[in-house]
Amino acid sequence: MLKTSHIFGMMLFFLFIMNGRSQAFHGYGSSNYAGLQNVIFNPALISTVPHDMDFNILSFHTTLGTDFTQFTFRDGLAFREGLNFRNFKKNPKNDNQFYRIVDILGPSFLYRLNNQESFSITSRIRGLYNVNNINGEILEGINEGFPDEEEIEAEINDLSVAVHVWGEVGLTYGFSFDHVNYTFTAATTVKRLEGVGGLFANAESITGSYNPRGRRITSEGALTLSTTENFDNTDIKFKPNAGGFGFDLGFVFETEYLEFLYGKKFRLGLSVHDIGSITYSNTTSITYDLDKRVPVSIFEEQSLTAALNRNYDKSKEISSVKIVLPTSLRLFMDLQYSEKFFIGLETSTSLTSKNSPFRNRVFNYYTLNPRFEKKWISVYSPITFQQHTGLTWGLGLRLGIIVLGSEALMSNIIASSKVTDIYAGIRIPVYLE
Repeated sequence: MLKTSHIFGMMLFFLFIMNGRSQAFHGYGSSNYAGLQNVIFNPALISTVPHDMDFNILSFHTTLGTDFTQFTFRDGLAFREGLNFRNFKKNPKNDNQFYRIVDILGPSFLYRLNNQESFSITSRIRGLYNVNNINGEILEGINEGFPDEEEIEAEINDLSVAVHVWGEVGLTYGFSFDHVNYTFTAATTVKRLEGVGGLFANAESITGSYNPRGRRITSEGALTLSTTENFDNTDIKFKPNAGGFGFDLGFVFETEYLEFLYGKKFRLGLSVHDIGSITYSNTTSITYDLDKRVPVSIFEEQSLTAALNRNYDKSKEISSVKIVLPTSLRLFMDLQYSEKFFIGLETSTSLTSKNSPFRNRVFNYYTLNPRFEKKWISVYSPITFQQHTGLTWGLGLRLGIIVLGSEALMSNIIASSKVTDIYAGIRIPVYLE
């Protein structure tokens, strides 16, 4: 019998080959034919999908976003060298933001029990990477070398870095209440969490200056780096080190009988995602005292961690750490404009602060999603405005059992954008009627 850890191990292999360090691309999860991705988007959509059964073989979404640089289509999936953007046009600020999400939906199953009840079982691997409030000039200097003549004065406030990888097995149950004029569906997903581990950094305030004459950096402040037991972000292996529970809640209202609709179908959905946490024991936290003047060459010739360990005083602590999931609130509205054309609007708001330690967050966004849908084919064209990364225009296609898409494809082709991503999946919907 195939164990959960074996399934997650195979899923994690795909994370590696995708160069991963979330959920379907914007606009797809709220559509009518997304099946198990509907459940990921809002659990209550489980009882509104037209499938009697849905089998997800494998689907993944990887996305990268930052206000530090921009991507074109030719750049592809960047971040291959961490936060190194030597050949990219950059926009350094005092508080640049970065994020990366890898979300893999593995073997999963949805079954409609009757017209009112449905359930599903899902397996996922998720990896989130946030860098909040990093000074772009300092990052540029560490990656590309500091200038020979220009002095630099820099300050970092409320820096936080969070890398977290975990697995989920979710059980979803939904029930629909039918009224003559509307349908109301409520559902919940209960998730068993398997924590792989994480890497975190926090600093309240760091000030620094660079003197090109002596090529020295003078800094003041403190930086804390924390790593869960046996976690290596350069060689991630699925060996669960901690467990926990989480859940999602969803509600969907559907009707054709509001006066302003003129007989058109309208859906309104509300959901809360990723309520829960994972507690890791034996987490190592090292606090570095940065009140020192050092030659800049130590950062140019060594990794950042090596430079800190060899040149700064430090204190070490081992303790248990609770990592809170990236809780978010999601709202969507969907209007059937004609038999095959739909217009959707969705928004997601993070319920976790970017300055809170030991937690990831998702960027807030708004998506307008016009689309064409039939039983075996759909075309999506989401337009998204996202916190920190601005406007993107994407394109997606569902053809039979295959789905491909990107929330920033058109933006990357036409010019450039602060997001680059790709979504792909293979699933088998079953219609018994």
